[in-house]
Amino acid sequence: MNTRLYRQGQDWLHWIIIIAIFIVAIIIGCVAVFSYFPQPPNTNVFIWLMHNLYRIMGLFSIEQELSETPGQNLLWLDIARFLGAIAVLLAIGQLFLHFLLQRLELEWMRRITTGHTVIAGFGSCGRQIATDLLAKTHTMQVVAIDKEPDETQQEFVLNRRNIALITGHLDDPQGLALKQSAAHRATRVFFTSDQDLSNLQGVRVLRDLLEQQPRPERPLTAHVHVRSPRLLQQLKADSQLTCDYPELGLQVRLFNPLQVAARQFILTWPLYRYADLRGQDRVHLVILGFTAMVEQLIMQVITQCHYKDLAAPMITVLDQDAQSRGYEFLERYPSLQNTAHNLQCPYGSLQFIDCNVLTDNLTLDNAASGTASILQRLELQVELAATATANDKSPPNLNNLTRGSVTAVAACFDDSQDNIVAAMRFSSLSVRTRLARAPIFIWLTHDMLPDLLRPVASTPNLNEVLQPFGTVESTCTYQEMVEGHSDTLPRVLHEAFVAKYPQAAQAKPWTDLSEHYRDSNRSSADYMAVKLATANYYWQGRDCFHWAKGVNLSDFQGQPSLAELEHRRWLTEKLLDDWTFGTERNDERKLHPDIRCWQDITAENQDKNWESLRELDRYFINTPLDDLNAVLKKLRDLIQIRHGQISLVRPLLSIGILAPEAAATAWNWPIALQDWLRQLLQDHPEHHIQLCSPLDSALEVQLIHRVRQDLATQQREYHILITETYATYSMAPQEWLTKRMQQTTQAQWIVDLLPPGQGPKDLDSEQQVLQYRRGRAYAIERCEQLLIFGSPRATEEIRQWRSGLQHIEDQYSSIPQRLRSSAAEAAGRAVPCQGQWWDTNAACLHTLG
Repeated sequence: MNTRLYRQGQDWLHWIIIIAIFIVAIIIGCVAVFSYFPQPPNTNVFIWLMHNLYRIMGLFSIEQELSETPGQNLLWLDIARFLGAIAVLLAIGQLFLHFLLQRLELEWMRRITTGHTVIAGFGSCGRQIATDLLAKTHTMQVVAIDKEPDETQQEFVLNRRNIALITGHLDDPQGLALKQSAAHRATRVFFTSDQDLSNLQGVRVLRDLLEQQPRPERPLTAHVHVRSPRLLQQLKADSQLTCDYPELGLQVRLFNPLQVAARQFILTWPLYRYADLRGQDRVHLVILGFTAMVEQLIMQVITQCHYKDLAAPMITVLDQDAQSRGYEFLERYPSLQNTAHNLQCPYGSLQFIDCNVLTDNLTLDNAASGTASILQRLELQVELAATATANDKSPPNLNNLTRGSVTAVAACFDDSQDNIVAAMRFSSLSVRTRLARAPIFIWLTHDMLPDLLRPVASTPNLNEVLQPFGTVESTCTYQEMVEGHSDTLPRVLHEAFVAKYPQAAQAKPWTDLSEHYRDSNRSSADYMAVKLATANYYWQGRDCFHWAKGVNLSDFQGQPSLAELEHRRWLTEKLLDDWTFGTERNDERKLHPDIRCWQDITAENQDKNWESLRELDRYFINTPLDDLNAVLKKLRDLIQIRHGQISLVRPLLSIGILAPEAAATAWNWPIALQDWLRQLLQDHPEHHIQLCSPLDSALEVQLIHRVRQDLATQQREYHILITETYATYSMAPQEWLTKRMQQTTQAQWIVDLLPPGQGPKDLDSEQQVLQYRRGRAYAIERCEQLLIFGSPRATEEIRQWRSGLQHIEDQYSSIPQRLRSSAAEAAGRAVPCQGQWWDTNAACLHTLG
């Protein structure tokens, strides 16, 4: 077999020594030859130089001319000639030794190597796995296989120990490369080629090798990279090709980095919380491009973005062939059309617009024909077409559902350069027109151009975000593929299910569970973050594995709403998997009696949607510590939580601070307010604090600054939410404007309350007052506790709104009208009434509510 081996070694040192001997021999030879063979009289200089150069070359060959030279002492010539001969012999020996050692090492690898890791396909994904493996332990042996290693792959191997790279074809039916790497005696084999069929062929060849060889002592796990969503969908439906082979000790695990990237996208940057923060009535994701990544994002958004009382999420795809690809996509997922099921509970809306984002004019409209521009169409509010009567059971048209403003934009072309260009172009146009202003997420293969991007963590303005996601460094990792970092919570849910239903068909250990049921547990676990946020809990990062003592979902008053949300997620998951309604459950025919809307299922089945939350309460509140390892892990987690290395789920306490009087003089923090704040924090010891204020007056800036000082003294976790109203600050002195800027830069979020298409410079005096009231209405409607500071005259409207004596008009409210209408009282939001008012005239504290 013609196989080449690349491996770090000492060849470079050997060749340096040989080259050094060559150079020394040439230098000594030049000095000696030109000394002992001076230029004869009447001899051309050029001819003399050529003769001497010939004599120098003779140092490295069998040449007799030098022994017949004049002169008495030829010692230096003899030394040069000796060194030249040694250099030649060493070079020949090095070539032979290198060839011999490579053959021996290849033979050793094929016959003796065991317990190692094989990476078949050494592209960017394979190299990332190798990096994680070598960083995890310095003794693990890694063997990589690639068809034609390029300079990057060779340099990667030659600069690291404990890794070898051999050439070979994964789709070779004889499996020569896998035999050479002793894959049948490995612990794990990663098939990470860019060609999905080659990876699947590699699994088949590996299975044949195990059938021909003695059964290995240790189990072998094959991790198969499958990029195509269509192929992945079929493999999960018919797992004959990728099933486990216990008689051979082989486990097959499918891995799709795009699915991991889409999960991480929603978990790390929760679009549903962004939509709620900005007062939108639904999650509306605009996607630029239509690729395999887009399909995964659609699945995640439709299943994971049902939040609180918001409407079903909406997705708009912009691409050159968006409509044709969209029709093809809907053919593969007919449930998304909502025409195959008689359900009056739509769970998502899709729209496909043909548009070349890289070249087309997104801001051009046609006034003559009444056609709006692309950006205007994204911001349109289209009411549900009233084509059906109350008794009409025909399914609604998904494309006519009420649309909200754009929540986020995702650039998902296959080329990273196109994604960056599309994102920057879309951002520039949206800023110029102030339409579709939203955080933009860019799908990149690698972390690059950090100075060009503006991640979420570095800017509080959602409208300015340019956040990369889905990089190889975050998806194709050993932690994800092997340790299952994202599967920690799904394992917990599955273990709870097995303990409660041991006779169920899927009651198996997680390692033996099929990929289909794993995905179901992953979806349920990922949605736990949505339910926690719905129940007003807060955490940072994508993990919600560790709960504070104050987290107890069993006592949450909105249990029915959380159970209904869980049913909507479960229903979406089942419909996407082609399940239909049946009076009796049949897993083979994919029939289930609960494929109905929430109000149509029985109370007993409704209660089942609450089971997962009860199980998690029992797990996180009373974590079982069965052995010493569990105790030690719990202690390590507590230490990491204390040092802020692990995010902790905490109840959220939102405190609004409003002071309409623009006080410009210094003032003292009243003792009564200090006592109130201290008592409030004592009553909520486990809560994370959110401070909300528009910071429209110098007094509000002072109050926020003082509250932050008290929170820091008590070592309480908090963040700041600023409602940007673009009000004028002409009455405030410059020093307070500077302090406001400092508070703004330290805020977690700055919510822009301007309507689409309207800029700060376009506001007249009446509109400035409107914005001013919007900023205060936001804090009044959304904060559990409210601190009002000012005279009775200045604070009258705020107190009237907060106490419910005066209705907050729609033009001021930050809550969508659909959620505030009388027809939606059951699901609508009520303005809280708790709070305190410091009367500056009477210098006393009054309780609201």
